[in-house]
Amino acid sequence: MNIKKFLYSIMNIKDYFLKKYIFGFFLSFFLYLFVFFIAHNYYFSIKKMQVYIFLFIIVQIFFQYKYFLHFKLSYKNYWYIIFLILTFLIISIICIGSLWVMGHLNH
Repeated sequence: MNIKKFLYSIMNIKDYFLKKYIFGFFLSFFLYLFVFFIAHNYYFSIKKMQVYIFLFIIVQIFFQYKYFLHFKLSYKNYWYIIFLILTFLIISIICIGSLWVMGHLNH
């Protein structure tokens, strides 16, 4: 009897995580498609397009943390929060620096 309960609980846990992974995958996929169509079809001006793409990149990063890495904001995850902030700063510097360099090329 205990083995049945144990196996049933394992199957429920597996189904729960599988649903979260599938939902996270489709959410990430649709965010990617939205950014692709913004960049490919030029629906907005260049400045607005850069802002929208940068914002969707940030949203995508947070969804990746939530649905694939199971990241939660708590005191227990203190170092993970520090690494998240450091990662955000590095990605921001790279993206903003790249946009600045591309904007100031005299071609």
